[in-house]
Amino acid sequence: MAYFYKENPVLEAQVDSYFARLSEYNDVYCDGKLSVILLGSLSRGEGTWQPTVTGARILSDIEYFTVYPDGFDGLSAFTDYAKEVQREVFADQDSALFHIDNTFVRREALPRMERKLLTYDATRMGKTVVGEDCVPLLPIITVENINLCDIRDILTHRVFSVLHYGLPMKREGDLDGYRYSLAKNSLDLMTVLLVSYGFLESGFIRRLELVKALPIEERTKAYFAYCLSIKLSAACDVTFTIEEMEEQFLSLLNALSRSFRVPLKNIWRNRRAVVRRRMGMIKRALRYRHLPRCGHLKSLIVSFEKKLPLTYRQLNNNLIINGYPT
Repeated sequence: MAYFYKENPVLEAQVDSYFARLSEYNDVYCDGKLSVILLGSLSRGEGTWQPTVTGARILSDIEYFTVYPDGFDGLSAFTDYAKEVQREVFADQDSALFHIDNTFVRREALPRMERKLLTYDATRMGKTVVGEDCVPLLPIITVENINLCDIRDILTHRVFSVLHYGLPMKREGDLDGYRYSLAKNSLDLMTVLLVSYGFLESGFIRRLELVKALPIEERTKAYFAYCLSIKLSAACDVTFTIEEMEEQFLSLLNALSRSFRVPLKNIWRNRRAVVRRRMGMIKRALRYRHLPRCGHLKSLIVSFEKKLPLTYRQLNNNLIINGYPT
């Protein structure tokens, strides 16, 4: 399958090799009990890379679910092997933007998975790359029943990502990396914007087509189009300076944080997921002996506006609220 929007046989082979080795391990050591569902931009063929002097640098994450049956006790060994394969297959990948994220999911729990964006994207664009195809077992998710708390949290994740990964690039003079960080995280804000208008869609290309039909400022539409051109290394008939990108990103964050609301009906419909997350926050607060204050998102937005580095308190707040970075 094609993982990248812009063809690169070497990188395609690297990704194929990674999952081929996981598949072999699954057959030999796990009796074929595991399934791996590829998620994110690579599953949609929207992965991106950047040319380097010696080859190419992957800029997209590799995200996947590893589905396992009840009673399976080899998760730790599988994790260790996957990390070993990552070090060997992607030894030349040194981008701070490149990560491999694996989430273990019980097969029996698939139909009851939280109705969040990641699960929705898996139902629409997820690709089984190891083992039996489990995508049909995922729940039906619509704009009416999706957990809107998860959608609103996108704002926090995106501004935190720019502060944590993007701004250090800018301070080190890596303006191309910073521009890409702004573009990628801005594109994720399209999801929040579209849901606020009653639309739910997967993939940046499809989302942009819907955004173009919204009754919003033409400059905002042009900005998203420019961000997508950066994400996909494609041509675009408009350009934005980094300062203009920062202004647009900040404007979107402020507008969406003020306007996006989660109705009580939606919270009640997704109450199990909401309670489970609250319990996770309490456990982390007790473990790390840190009580986060209200206004975490607002604090992050202010830091981005002033181009300030993340503080120790903000890092701890994010760890308790969102579970990362450890």
